[in-house]
Amino acid sequence: YAFATLRETSGKPEVYLSAGIPVAVAFNNANTALLRGLAGLGMVTLLTLVIAWVGSDMFILRRVSALLAAVRRVTAGDLTARTDVSPRSDEIGELSRAFDNMTESLERRDARIREDEVRIARLNRIYAVLSNINSAIIRIHDRDALLQESCRIAVDEGRFRLAGVSLIDSGTFRLVPAHVSGN
Repeated sequence: YAFATLRETSGKPEVYLSAGIPVAVAFNNANTALLRGLAGLGMVTLLTLVIAWVGSDMFILRRVSALLAAVRRVTAGDLTARTDVSPRSDEIGELSRAFDNMTESLERRDARIREDEVRIARLNRIYAVLSNINSAIIRIHDRDALLQESCRIAVDEGRFRLAGVSLIDSGTFRLVPAHVSGN
């Protein structure tokens, strides 16, 4: 509302004029601009959330999930597990490369350990054969029986396919087979 004095006489107002506009009409342009601004802000916010959701899934969650899956496989004993995460220079890429390098190192070390275990088992068998032959030397005094028992120990306990003992012929200096065991 607005009002004004139209005529004054002897310092006293005689006629006043007042005019009014409904509030809806007065604020119509401002309300329309506010609604447009809020709608635009809402759309920008929604678009930002969608982009953040899709972007975080593409650039973070998938890569972290791949890393986590590889960790679970290694925990289960699969040392061939790798992250297969694209090599980027960000933190997740560096972590993935470090994880892949670690699993390669573990895989090589595990292979060496398995080879060493096979070698140790073979050496233990040879040691057992030698120990049993030494025991046979102490308790068996007949040469032919000792040679035969030594070949049997090598085949049965040492798991050699074939074991043989040869003697040197004193006249010809050639080896002459004395006893053979195995296939």
